[in-house]
Amino acid sequence: MANYDIICPIKHPLKCHLSSVEKEQLEGPGKYTAFFMYQFRKNDPYLKESIERYFKSPLATLLDASEFPGTGVKLCKICKFILASDFGIAALTPINPNVFMDIGMFLGPRKSILYLVNPDRCQPKNLPFDISHKIVIEHTSRQELSNVLQREVPFFLPKVKLYSEFQYRFRAKVQEKLGALTDREREIL
Repeated sequence: MANYDIICPIKHPLKCHLSSVEKEQLEGPGKYTAFFMYQFRKNDPYLKESIERYFKSPLATLLDASEFPGTGVKLCKICKFILASDFGIAALTPINPNVFMDIGMFLGPRKSILYLVNPDRCQPKNLPFDISHKIVIEHTSRQELSNVLQREVPFFLPKVKLYSEFQYRFRAKVQEKLGALTDREREIL
């Protein structure tokens, strides 16, 4: 579930300034919105096509930074994708510092990430310690990736939905409580 009510890391203390048209374009028609993070060059030749095929609408709207024109600050573009997304899909092979930066930005708002790794290119045991205990989908071929996605994603998506719903209700409750404060209580807070 998208949440644009956050302070912009670039224009601090201002909040994200997305227009309603931009929000609509980012969120799309899918049941979920997912941000696909991967190295644009030298990745597995089947990777992008397999992910697009599995997560196509109506299951998910897949955001791919390579397909959206962007001007200005790249970090702002990535941040918009993260805010619009319900979850992320991170291809960790080949190892790419930009993908790890995107993952770090996903961890801030505590959004779920599905990790992909080709063990022929990087052993899962060599992944950073804070990723190694997550759902890491290993694949060495198009067919293997497809099979593992079909097996693992149905367990992953309910977790995303549950967490998104919890976040939505939590935010609504906090706003309700803040709205009930007196001026004096707000000043003290």
